[in-house]
Order: sequence, then structure tokens, then C-alpha cells
Amino acid sequence: MKLFVPCLIFISFACSHVYAADTSSSELDGALIHFANNGTDDSADQVLQLGLAAPAASVPTIYKHYLTARDDKEQEQLKDILFQIFLKTEKPANPKCYIGFQIGWYHQYREGVISASPFIYRLSSDSPAGDAGIRTADVITKINGTEFNSKTATQDALEVLANWPADRELQLEIRRVPWSRVGHFIKNKHYQITIKPKKWEDHHDLTYHHEMMFQLWLSKIEI
Repeated sequence: MKLFVPCLIFISFACSHVYAADTSSSELDGALIHFANNGTDDSADQVLQLGLAAPAASVPTIYKHYLTARDDKEQEQLKDILFQIFLKTEKPANPKCYIGFQIGWYHQYREGVISASPFIYRLSSDSPAGDAGIRTADVITKINGTEFNSKTATQDALEVLANWPADRELQLEIRRVPWSRVGHFIKNKHYQITIKPKKWEDHHDLTYHHEMMFQLWLSKIEI
């Protein structure tokens, strides 16, 4: 089972609640077991309603089941439940600017240390990032001179970019990962790229922005 959670950079940050693990009710436990055994829409809706009724106590329990789901289908259903709870309880604000790429985590393990650099998971071609020369799979190593290569690098980068103003240029240092072509191995190359964000407008799609905010919200859940 894959557990890959892409995150976005469309920009704004306002997750107000931190959810701490609590003793889950027998009703929620029973609903989650029932859901895991049959996966029907009715059983999923029951879990959702219980989660909305008491999110602070229920979210950690639902999240734990999400992390330990038995297959991809069950995990996606639980993710959707958590996402609906997030939207209805957090009501994320619109971002301040539009950059145009979605990021994921590029994990490295070296000498006993795990680091995670943000990388470009998806890119909108008609966007400030695309126009500046950003490519899918580019690894972000610096933002305006600050390095991002620790275990929490992606979350840290998102917080820096969260309230980035539309009238300020964004200086990124990116690394293009190795790849092979016609038998020749291409080494990592570093590039300095300047992006000119656009002011957020109503016609911009909020989907990726909400996904980014959702992943930051998940990262704050204590289980």
C-alpha cells in the first residue's frame, strides 16, 4: 500500500486547531470497524457524522485508522472523510498569491539521518512557476537563500510560502535529479530561478490549495 501525500504551494496558511489524541468513544470505534469490514457509503457517512460531532476527540482516532488502512481503497475513503472534516471545521482562507505548482516530499537517508526536501510534484504550465522555467520533479533546496533539507523541510517551506505576497519575487534554488538518456547518466544540476507570483483571483482553482492546507492540518494531529 502506498502512502504518498503530495502537498501544494498555492499559498496561505491558517490551521488554527491542533488535534490531540483522546480516548475514542465506543460508538466511533464501532463505526470504524463496521466501515473497515464493508466500506459502504452509509458506513463512511456514519464515521463522518461522528467526526463532525466531536472533531477534537474523533480526528486522531480516524487519522490512526487512515495510517493503518488495509488497502488503498480504504485509505482513500478515510482520507476523504478527514478532508471533509477539515473543510467544515477549519474553513481555510483563500491564498494571497498564485504560483502554480504542487509539491511532494523527496526523502533521503544518509549516515543515519533522514531529510526531506520539497519537490515539484505537479506543475501548471500556464502559471508563474511554469513561465519561470520550473519543471516537474525539480527539488527545492533554497527559498530566498534559506536551505530546506531537514526532516521537516517540506512543512517549513510551506509555512514560509504560506503568506507570500503577490508583489514580492520568489527566489528558488532547485536541483534537477539525476536521470539517464541514451545510456548517458546526467548528474544533478543546480539552478537559480526567479518566480513572479500573481495576485490570487477568483477564477484560480482552489483544489490544490485546499490539499496543501489539508496536509499541513494532518501534520499537526497528535496520535
